[in-house]
Amino acid sequence: MNSIKVVGDELNKAEIKQDQVSQQYISVINDAKSTLLTAIHKETSEQLPEISNFDDAINLRDRAKSLLNRLGDTSGSHRRTIHMFFGKHSKVLKFELGLLNKEVKHLNELIDQYSETTSSLSECKESITRISIALRENKEFAKKSEETKNELETLKSRESELVRKIEELKNTERFDEYKRSKKELERVNNETSRILSEIDAAFSRISRPLSKYAYEVGLDKESNYLMQSVMENPLNLIQNAKADQIIEILTKVREAVQQGRITVKNPNKDIENVNGLISNVHAYIDEYKKRDSKIQELSSKTSVIDNELNKLHGELERIRSDIVQKESIVNDYRQKVEQTRSAIGIEIKRITERIDRTIGSKVKIVI
Repeated sequence: MNSIKVVGDELNKAEIKQDQVSQQYISVINDAKSTLLTAIHKETSEQLPEISNFDDAINLRDRAKSLLNRLGDTSGSHRRTIHMFFGKHSKVLKFELGLLNKEVKHLNELIDQYSETTSSLSECKESITRISIALRENKEFAKKSEETKNELETLKSRESELVRKIEELKNTERFDEYKRSKKELERVNNETSRILSEIDAAFSRISRPLSKYAYEVGLDKESNYLMQSVMENPLNLIQNAKADQIIEILTKVREAVQQGRITVKNPNKDIENVNGLISNVHAYIDEYKKRDSKIQELSSKTSVIDNELNKLHGELERIRSDIVQKESIVNDYRQKVEQTRSAIGIEIKRITERIDRTIGSKVKIVI
């Protein structure tokens, strides 16, 4: 820029003699000279600042580009005049502007390199921040995973203890007695179910003459409700305790069939079925109550161990559910630990690649 200023000073001293050119061109030549000198003076008069930071470098570059653009435009607009009458100065100015252009290009390369380096370092800082976060998360996940594993071990220990208690209970004499009582209870329950099935079948066999009687002769509301309830659920025969009333109703049905008051397809068979039911009503009730009493006795004997087993199995089921949940949590933490490790590895790789690319130096990062 000082050299360009010198060119301006030399150009300012240069004079065009009037006898060298027509008078009519003197003003044009002087105007071109003045315009160029004004541009040189404006762009070179201000002292350049010291470069103490990156912004100063940017300002310097912009200053140089401004000078190139202004002098280039000015020289271009008066190119022919300047070249013809101030050829020596024009060549020197062109040469100096060429040198300045090279310096600007070199400065741009430095600025671009600096920008790329600072950008890469900024990205490295961001990666370091992400690594720090991932390290904290990794440590936290690892800590929680270890805590959950300890809880899991406690649960598994409790599970083993409950299994042992159940096995110990099953190896006792009282449990052998319990199994025998359970087997007997199952047999008696089957017998009560058989009795109810027999009652149901017996009432089903007399349903047609009973329906005929209710429709054609008629039953009072209470009697009709009683018979319907027993036919819907045989257990009502035992629970209602109205066996004599049922026998009385059945007797009326039988008499109606015998006397022809109601017409049925096979009266002899229906009478036989009614007689059989009448004969067995009390037997059904007594037999069922006898077995039901046995059921109550056996249930009372087995209820203590039933309760113990239910309590142990219930707790075991809860413990195993907790174990499954804790194992799932441990697995989640393991995956999160692996994810954070992977994220750290990716960020470290990015940092090493950026440093290698930016400053051409290979580094090894250790955490």
